[in-house]
Amino acid sequence: MSRKPHHLSDVDNIVRHLLFGDEITRRNQLITAEVRALALAAGVTQVLHLGCGMPTADGDQNHPAGLGIREVAVDNDPIVVSVRERQRRTEARRRSYRASALPAILEADLRDPGAILASTTVRNTLDLGKPLLLLATAAFHHIPNIQRPGEIVAHYLNALAPGSYIVVSHLALPEDQNGRRRLAAAHGLCPDVTPPAIARPRAVLEGWLRGLDRVPLQTNGGRFLHAVAGRSHLAPTAETTPAPRRGPSHTLIQPASSGSRGESRTS
Repeated sequence: MSRKPHHLSDVDNIVRHLLFGDEITRRNQLITAEVRALALAAGVTQVLHLGCGMPTADGDQNHPAGLGIREVAVDNDPIVVSVRERQRRTEARRRSYRASALPAILEADLRDPGAILASTTVRNTLDLGKPLLLLATAAFHHIPNIQRPGEIVAHYLNALAPGSYIVVSHLALPEDQNGRRRLAAAHGLCPDVTPPAIARPRAVLEGWLRGLDRVPLQTNGGRFLHAVAGRSHLAPTAETTPAPRRGPSHTLIQPASSGSRGESRTS
């Protein structure tokens, strides 16, 4: 069997590299668009976008400013921040919008949720006392286990107001050996990705959103991604909370129940 010329093998590798990255980008765009629509339909008009990355031709820069959405896009790459800031100014001029009607840009590391949530940009743009959409697509698979990505996700979840949405898409570890070999081959064609992406089992990713109301997605992650979305529990209202039952008229004293203190726990 004749071997393929070296230069043709290089071409194949480049094509496979581009297809790998293109599939992840396309899937993330579809997932993001679906969850944005779900959140907006529920009246959520605030977005915190972690690890936003470079804008794409048909991606999240098509910000529906006319709908009154307030958004902060976060990335720790100064080049990404510079490009998005320039695009923000250009879009404001082109559409005759105020810059504040377009996503604010924050240069920060998503591994430091305390700093992000306390930042002036977030505080001036978002109301953390109201529901928001937390977007974390293709972001946490760049965080190694030693930095405890699950605990970082939990920190953000604990800061969300009831009724908030979150979506995480992540490089998924296939359960079969053939799938793992295919992923390793495709991943090996992307040595320039820094930090490298880490594939994790789907069960681990599902566990990060444990305790939330699961939001089913029509868009799947394809061959390489797993996407999971959830919504934090809505706070009970007078309309949804049943009135306490009155005891019999002859009952003078009821022992206090240890579980009726009205305490709430944030998932």
